[in-house]
Amino acid sequence: MPSKAPTAPKTARPPSRARHRFFASEADFRRWTAELPYIAEPIILHISSHGTREGILCGGKTIDGKTISECLKDIGDLRLLHFGTCLIAGGDIPRQIHQALGSDARFPISGYANSADWGGSAVIDFTYLDLIFSHNLSPIEAARQTRDMLTFARDRGNPGDAIARLIW
Repeated sequence: MPSKAPTAPKTARPPSRARHRFFASEADFRRWTAELPYIAEPIILHISSHGTREGILCGGKTIDGKTISECLKDIGDLRLLHFGTCLIAGGDIPRQIHQALGSDARFPISGYANSADWGGSAVIDFTYLDLIFSHNLSPIEAARQTRDMLTFARDRGNPGDAIARLIW
């Protein structure tokens, strides 16, 4: 009698389709985010760019917390705002966004508090988002597990680590 071949484990499907947009200026960012209220599915917004504690660096200028808040005010079912950018989570931007949006800000904000190694941050972002999309974890649980699994995503690195610690 032939043996039964093992089947691959079932994984959850992402809650929505992925959309990818580029922006090179504040005007591009505003135009791109103006599309978001028309998306029917829940939204997980991942902004990958350069950043500072003052905001997103783009086109030689900074898109500040006030502008980001204006762009998100009518977004709809935003489940997570993740900044794949250096330093934003280490500044006042998350608080500014939640304060400006008031009761409409029912979503977590995640991102990097320190400067981020591009390769290390890519690994962290892919792990974090995979845990949310494919394993249906909440952003809080996904962040906890990402930090447990990836040593360079923790508060403290080890001396001599090739990838400096990336607190987020």
